[in-house]
Amino acid sequence: NIIDCDFIANGANGTVQGRGLYLSCAGDSSISNCTFAGNICRTCSGTSSGEGFGAYLTGNGRVCIDNCQFLTNGYVGVGYSTAFGAAFSTSVKVVTVRNCEFRGNRSGVYADGSIVSIGYTQIGGSAFTNCVFAGNELCETHAHGDRAGLVEMRLANSLQKAQTVDFCNCTFAYNIGSTGKGCAGINAHIGTVHAANCIFFDNVTKGTTFGADLSASSGDGIINAEYCLFAGEGTNYVKSADGGTLTLGEGIVYGDPKFVTPQSAFLQLTTDVNEDSLPQAGSGDDNPHFTEPFSPALLALDVHVRSGRRSPAIDTGDPDGDYSMEPRP
Repeated sequence: NIIDCDFIANGANGTVQGRGLYLSCAGDSSISNCTFAGNICRTCSGTSSGEGFGAYLTGNGRVCIDNCQFLTNGYVGVGYSTAFGAAFSTSVKVVTVRNCEFRGNRSGVYADGSIVSIGYTQIGGSAFTNCVFAGNELCETHAHGDRAGLVEMRLANSLQKAQTVDFCNCTFAYNIGSTGKGCAGINAHIGTVHAANCIFFDNVTKGTTFGADLSASSGDGIINAEYCLFAGEGTNYVKSADGGTLTLGEGIVYGDPKFVTPQSAFLQLTTDVNEDSLPQAGSGDDNPHFTEPFSPALLALDVHVRSGRRSPAIDTGDPDGDYSMEPRP
């Protein structure tokens, strides 16, 4: 078990698995109350800079990640290079992620790339609960990216497409996807995603109309969503391609959730929301939000609902859901 640890500013050039943490497990393991920040590759070249910049999880066991922060990890180098899992990459049998934050992480995109990478093994029964994904970016390095996603599910082969990962009570907001087919939310390339009681708001896919929030990007990708909020309707927000299956079930609502940080404040952090990167401060390959000091504005994006404002996200969750752990007025 790994408790109360900081994995900060670990960098290695070339193709490396697990710059912050490399964990190989055969049984049950847990990571709790840890911070993974500023684990980067600055001068990587080739098509891959490795997997799991913050953490790389492998083996036949189960890993529980609780109350952790993944901040400003990822690829900042030059060339056609991909980061699989700028925050973390997992190929363990089951991963359970609860009450975690993913902010300011960055992945290059060549053929694919991601902030969280789920792949290459049986993963059914895995779940993300009460997690926040805000202010992350898929950075264009090549015009492919058909499997890219902020969270990318790419299991080993089509025989595993029924393996399901659940996302419950999660927020995806103010993230930027790449050009090509890079989704700024969840991309199911091989595997099944079930999303419930989640908010997807103002995620932007640069230079394309590919689904910014949810994308089923192949015939082996399946997404089922219910009781979720999206900023709007249509393929700009959710989309299936190349035979993928995407189903919006009961309880889907649309609108502005009225976060404490409004959309206007997020847009001020970008140089050009359709073409360039975030945040606005810094330039080129040495963008300062990937090294200390962290960009305060990027990490401070507040995606809680403002008090005193009627939000369409309130009281629209699954009526049969378990809300016993939520704070009450």
